[in-house]
Amino acid sequence: MGEEFGLVGTLMILFFFLLIFFRGMSIAGKAPDFLGRILAQGFTLSIGVEAIFNMGVVTGLFPTKGIPLPFLSF
Repeated sequence: MGEEFGLVGTLMILFFFLLIFFRGMSIAGKAPDFLGRILAQGFTLSIGVEAIFNMGVVTGLFPTKGIPLPFLSF
């Protein structure tokens, strides 16, 4: 994404990952029961942590692992 759209595209992707994270935690906080809250937090943290690792691999901070982002890439 960064090659095609540069800094603006990269910042947009980062913004969207942050938006997904904060909206997911907001939804988890509004869940009516404990199970719903834990499930929403689990899905949100799964996407958030994998996004951080993916960004780390792309920038060369972490070694490559070959696992795609859950629910986003195939």
